Amino acid sequence: MADDQATDEQITTVLEELKTTIANLELLKASDGQIISTANDSTTTSKSYPSAGTQVKSFPQTGMITGSGMMIAGIAVVGAALADWKKRKKK
Repeated sequence: MADDQATDEQITTVLEELKTTIANLELLKASDGQIISTANDSTTTSKSYPSAGTQVKSFPQTGMITGSGMMIAGIAVVGAALADWKKRKKK
């Protein structure tokens, strides 16, 4: 509730009004008599995946340097950093 200083009587009155309002709710019906679903209706949706016959889009490279040379350079940098860390740790 928004009012922290509400009395028990006020709370009871509001709850009764809320129960009455909920009890009087009706489902919306379209002009042809079908019930209109609401946003909180739980309906299952299935994912659709592309079939095997469709081709994947090919996007241009973003300019990032890739390849085995960069991987080797990265491993070398990490190895050097670990060796330096162990050397400093012993001091």
